[in-house]
Amino acid sequence: MINQDGFTLLELIVAVAILALLAVPMTNSVQRGVAIWQTSHDSVTVSEQVILRRNRIAGWLRAAYPFVPGRTSGAVRYPLVGNQDAMQFLTALHPDTTNNTFYVAHLELANDPSASEASARMLSLSVATDYESAATFGETSILASGIETAKFTYLGMESGDWLEAWENKANLPRAVKISVTFFDKKKVWPELVVALLTEEWAHCAYDSISLQCRTQE
Repeated sequence: MINQDGFTLLELIVAVAILALLAVPMTNSVQRGVAIWQTSHDSVTVSEQVILRRNRIAGWLRAAYPFVPGRTSGAVRYPLVGNQDAMQFLTALHPDTTNNTFYVAHLELANDPSASEASARMLSLSVATDYESAATFGETSILASGIETAKFTYLGMESGDWLEAWENKANLPRAVKISVTFFDKKKVWPELVVALLTEEWAHCAYDSISLQCRTQE
């Protein structure tokens, strides 16, 4: 009589059933791990984007120029003009690093039409190609969207107070602060305070006699 070793049909069915029971929690664990990784990856990507754009804004502000070159009589221009919703200033740092000249940067907080929240806002940047006329601004770049609250404030040169507007001033503020919160709480924007890299001697006062800028002592 030949002895044939092997599994019966019942034993195979039981083994398959046991493997299926073991595979269910393993599959759930794998899926949960993938979901956690995806969430963490998305969170890091969002944080990196916020940091990159904050650094770009800080760089433009640090490169702000303390007076407008070529200013003439009858055409008064100020190096920085801003309120809580918009800011315009002369800077030597253009988004296109191959250019080496002055540009007028315009930062603005406006309604965000792409957001689901009706009150959402976005932070945009546009750059004028001709600082003398500042009449033609190029394409607008969106730096941040889905903003819940935001405002610009300006540190006064003499008072040391944070002001809601900086207008009709021949000099730059000591610093600019940009406060932003998002509807998406994954986006975190710590308060950005940028000290403008200027010296007192660089401030320009318009001289109506010589028709040119003179430095303040």
